Amino acid sequence: PVNGQAFNFTINGSGFNTSNSEVYFIGPGCSTSTSCVVSGLNRTTTRLTGAAVLAAGTFTVRVRNGSSGTPSNSVTLVVN
Repeated sequence: PVNGQAFNFTINGSGFNTSNSEVYFIGPGCSTSTSCVVSGLNRTTTRLTGAAVLAAGTFTVRVRNGSSGTPSNSVTLVVN
């Protein structure tokens, strides 16, 4: 992804809730688990797709079922 430009993503896994799974980023400009939650996801029980716009830097990406759900393992995403 490029600083300030929209990008599409797909997250594959299992056990996603089709009504309330959330993808969120923690990094520059996204200091808490509620500041950069992606809205407008397409959800299945095994795949989440959406779009985001982030600043340059290194981000942690996580998924949870609902805002109070247990966070998934994380992956790192670098935005140039």
